[in-house]
Amino acid sequence: MDRAVLLPLISRVAGMRRAIAVSALASLCIELAQLLCYMIFNNGRSCDINDILANTLGGLIGYVLVRAALNRPSPGSFLRGIALPRSAAHAGQITAVAA
Repeated sequence: MDRAVLLPLISRVAGMRRAIAVSALASLCIELAQLLCYMIFNNGRSCDINDILANTLGGLIGYVLVRAALNRPSPGSFLRGIALPRSAAHAGQITAVAA
């Protein structure tokens, strides 16, 4: 699971499309940094589109799991308790898991 697990807890990202976009953009930035390091330092790092796709899918799965946990009484209250004050989870913007 990816950075998208933390998105509802640390930011205002409340929509699934936005979580996917943020996860894909972060993964793309990492892959571009690896490509740049490979070109400059020839360090053997590789960049691959499969990494971007896998990280984005992992971000989607993680985001769905956090949304599901926020809808459960016990884990939801714990997650809301540790969420940052202006985040989507703390503000109650995440209510139901999309089917």
